[in-house]
Amino acid sequence: MQRTERIVALALLAALLFNYPLLSLFARDGWVFGLPVLYVYLFLSWLLIILLTGLVLYRRPRAGSRQDGQGGGHV
Repeated sequence: MQRTERIVALALLAALLFNYPLLSLFARDGWVFGLPVLYVYLFLSWLLIILLTGLVLYRRPRAGSRQDGQGGGHV
């Protein structure tokens, strides 16, 4: 899967997580570690999206490639 496709999938996941049907499940009276359930859900979802975005955008150097992006060819 290409990086662009993964970013689009993350945007769709974020839209799903922060939209009405799921938010309504957590918009109730309740507490988790002294915080309202909705706040915990929002911040954990936000953290998940940030971490997944970091994983998608993190670029690992490939074996044999140079860090500066210049090729090893001769002029």
